[in-house]
Amino acid sequence: MGLLTPFFLLGLGALAVPFIVHLVQRDRKAVVEFPSLMFLRRIPFQATRRHKLRRLLLLALRCLAIAIIVAAFARPFVERRRTDGRLAAGAAGGRELVILFDRSYSMAYGGRWARARDAARKVIGGMRAGDRATLVSFGSSATELVAATNSIARLERAVATLEPSGERTRFAPGIRLAAQVIEKTDRASAEVVVISDFHRSSWARREELALPPGTTLRAVDVSQREEADVAVASVATERRGEGDAAAVTVEARLVNLGSQPRDVAASLDVGGRTAQSVRVTVPAHGAARATFTPVRVAQRPVRGSVRITADSLTPDDVRYFVVAPGEAVRVLVIEPPGSRGAQSLYLTRALTLATNPRVELTIRTAGAAREADIDGRTLFIFNEAPPPGGVLGRRIRDVVESGGGVLFVPGERGLDLPLEWRTLLPADIGGVVDRAAAGGGSLSFIDQAHPVFEIFRESRSGDFAAARVHRERALTPRKDAAVLARFDDGAPALVEVAAGRGRALVWGTTLDSYWTDLPLHPVFLPFMHRLASYAARQRFADASLTVGDALDVTRIPDLARLGDLVLESPTGKLMRLSIASGTTVAALREQGFYELRGPASAVGSGRPIAVNVDPSEADLSHFDPAELVAAAGATPSTSAALKPGITPLSSAEMERRQTLWWYLLLAALIALAAETVLSNRYSARRAGGTT
Repeated sequence: MGLLTPFFLLGLGALAVPFIVHLVQRDRKAVVEFPSLMFLRRIPFQATRRHKLRRLLLLALRCLAIAIIVAAFARPFVERRRTDGRLAAGAAGGRELVILFDRSYSMAYGGRWARARDAARKVIGGMRAGDRATLVSFGSSATELVAATNSIARLERAVATLEPSGERTRFAPGIRLAAQVIEKTDRASAEVVVISDFHRSSWARREELALPPGTTLRAVDVSQREEADVAVASVATERRGEGDAAAVTVEARLVNLGSQPRDVAASLDVGGRTAQSVRVTVPAHGAARATFTPVRVAQRPVRGSVRITADSLTPDDVRYFVVAPGEAVRVLVIEPPGSRGAQSLYLTRALTLATNPRVELTIRTAGAAREADIDGRTLFIFNEAPPPGGVLGRRIRDVVESGGGVLFVPGERGLDLPLEWRTLLPADIGGVVDRAAAGGGSLSFIDQAHPVFEIFRESRSGDFAAARVHRERALTPRKDAAVLARFDDGAPALVEVAAGRGRALVWGTTLDSYWTDLPLHPVFLPFMHRLASYAARQRFADASLTVGDALDVTRIPDLARLGDLVLESPTGKLMRLSIASGTTVAALREQGFYELRGPASAVGSGRPIAVNVDPSEADLSHFDPAELVAAAGATPSTSAALKPGITPLSSAEMERRQTLWWYLLLAALIALAAETVLSNRYSARRAGGTT
């Protein structure tokens, strides 16, 4: 038995109170007046009965109530000892074991999956009496396959049914799920076992990984020094012509992550038939392009794929894509009267060069725009010109809030926004910050996890820091806004906020070379492509999505008008989606072609959506699992056989889990109630003349 706050035992001194009540405040004898005492002898009076305790049961109840209350405030708890002499607490003395099993597609390389299964069986077979295990598979997300159990047979059956997925590796979801399991445990110790190949591209040190204090983490590395292979990293398509004259040109980028050059066959499949095949030599640690001659396609969305010679890691040997006609981002740019000659020149050149998706651009002067200019537009750019008010402004806002986008560029002239537009502005617009005297600034931060900037993750994909910014607008983001880019002085450069089902963004400098030379750098072209397609919610006009992405049907304007939809996976699994009920997002867990169609539409008549694996998962370069252990704040475990070591809980943890003080307060309440009843009975008897 232990006490969390033993100094409260000083309160036992209050036990003297009932004795004082009994001995000092007794009823005194009544004084009888007598006429004369001259004939009586003086005899000292002794109050013998005043010094005698008569209500012993009442006294005991009062003392008991005080003692119980004092004990409750001392916060007692029960300490249990194991046979090995070490302390344990809670309902069980064994381990809380969480097995994290990597299901990413890199685990399918060579014999990694078989080694991972054997390692999981070894961990499960090492469970002792009192142990409890949870089986979790993780990739880009984490799934609890078997809840906490001591059934070895159940765990082994789950391991036997596991198969690699098409997802990439992310450790954070699995670690977070393990932490949730451990925080609820009543076991004396906790251990997490991570079974993975620990390849470098999957490890992001910026991810928040935290396990409860005292948790042991064991890393089981199933990788070996295998030679990396060739992967189809991306596919670019360009569709030209309309109707029967439409043709598509396909170019695939192949990467070789191995140390030896590889000669592979790349074949193009369009509309379910093999169109052509070419031989490509991919240099060691390099890339090559497989270019195919134009292929005629039908006037409807057409499925296609590029496949190379199969190797030890097959998921990245194929890349799926969709060629869809008539897909275009229709943009309306509003300029101020008397605008600079090249105010929208760089913007126009960048967007009109876009092919996937295409961009149809219309430029109007503020005050000259008409309702016909709004029809079919999905993105509005106010380039140093205020948005219109009245009916025209309301129509534009309706388009934005129903799934379109708006980009505000205050620039030198600023934006005099009508009152009804201010709710869509992502940030308050301040004054001009002139940085020319200091040689200008630069863009120092971009959110590479955001769809606008995700294509700039890879090295040599573009350097924003090389561009100089001589002037910028001071932006103060709203509380619900997201800052996607910052200047090197920390000021926001690109801010986004949700506008109904659409998006509103504000850019902190100009879109021409007046304030910045960014439009003169190569990075400006892909940046504007991605910004326009994202703001217009047209991301899914791209060639493909990635396994682990979420599909939001409100981003597809032609389907967003339908009420109910059916999404069919490559393996035939169906998911119901509904715009009306708000169930518009579906997780994409399989590689291949999904189909999105109406509930009454025939199979094959809907819109195909290509979903591919993340090519970065094919990079099998290794990192030390000790880095993961350190990042999670866990105690490392490197023993070959798991030992059921006991980590004693702290006194506060033991007391918190047992909460004995609640029961003591209840007992004190019962004792006080009994004391009240008994005291009232004694008072009634004394009033009636009985003793």
